[in-house]
Amino acid sequence: MRRPIHLHLLPVVLFLWVGACGETRSTTSQTEVSSDRPTVLDLQPYVGRLVTVTGRLNGDSLRLLFDSGGGETLLSPWVADAIPCVPKGRSVGFRMSGERVEWPLCHDVSLDLAGLTVVDSTAGIWDVMAILPEGLPRLDGIVSLETFRDRLLILHLAESRLELHPEGTFRERVRSMIPVPMRIATGNDGSHLTVFLEGRLADTDQSAWLLLDSGNLAETLLAPHVRSDEANSDVTIVFSDSLAVRGPARTADIIYDGALSEAFLRQIIVALDLERGQAWVAPAS
Repeated sequence: MRRPIHLHLLPVVLFLWVGACGETRSTTSQTEVSSDRPTVLDLQPYVGRLVTVTGRLNGDSLRLLFDSGGGETLLSPWVADAIPCVPKGRSVGFRMSGERVEWPLCHDVSLDLAGLTVVDSTAGIWDVMAILPEGLPRLDGIVSLETFRDRLLILHLAESRLELHPEGTFRERVRSMIPVPMRIATGNDGSHLTVFLEGRLADTDQSAWLLLDSGNLAETLLAPHVRSDEANSDVTIVFSDSLAVRGPARTADIIYDGALSEAFLRQIIVALDLERGQAWVAPAS
């Protein structure tokens, strides 16, 4: 067993939990990343430690929440009106609390992010502002890991960037990182996409599959079958017996083993091959 690298979690200031898991039909048709260098998406501050990316749709600029645990590409109703699109059908899913959510669908959507057409398929139509406090700047939708289905990407929240890589630069980058077991959940019809990493709780030696959820601004959440202690306390999670990350956690009645928080994810760099289902991690410092 290699000696773990220990990191310490930054304090969480804002307790706001964004993230809905649904199931929409999504067949991506994507412009290729440059063959010799990554494309970098800047993650821009929104409220607290939530971040957004800038997108374009039919020439109009959009402010889109980036939520790695969202599982879908979602557009707000006013965006659908402007395309124009007549929403039809419906998608039904569940938040990690078990709450049911559903929305209609908009077909043949082409979304541009940093010069790349990353979605050319079907997006859900849902008003993200409905779950946020009144008075916040308007969001035009949500992009998640599903938006980048089948791509090679590196998430570096501490440096506010998401990198989309060609094969060569990606393999070179992950060579020095730690491979970690990964699961991709795709929903009932295969269109949903959320990512779980396997981690081990150092104090109990319990293994768990943990959702990557940059929209979770509370503590890291652990289901009762993983950690029975209901008190808020720090926990150390070890990945592949090599990288140990410590931070606030609490027990929560959720439908997953656990959900990593935004502050937790700021301590690590996560590389994902979403086509082959492979993941790597490294300390952010």
